Amino acid sequence: MNTKTAALDFSAISLSALCLIHCLALPLLAAGLPVIGVLSQAEWFHQLLVLLALPVTVLAIGGSVQSDLSVGVRVGESVGEATAWSGASALALKVGTGDR
Repeated sequence: MNTKTAALDFSAISLSALCLIHCLALPLLAAGLPVIGVLSQAEWFHQLLVLLALPVTVLAIGGSVQSDLSVGVRVGESVGEATAWSGASALALKVGTGDR
């Protein structure tokens, strides 16, 4: 089999797979939209996302500390980490005071 035929076969198989995924997933996503709307309103869901995202953010930013990083990258990392911590702190204060 030549390269052109292999590329066409791969493209056809990939497009068929994407079509299958689309046809199977779209009804499930449409049915799940009300649940997603309810979750976006729930405070506990936001707290869960912060609890999951904050450690990943800290590990990702802390793990990228290398001497060859530019100053702009380091500033961007610092701003991102400070934003994550301030958001988590604001959420913790809001939950701690019972303010809704």
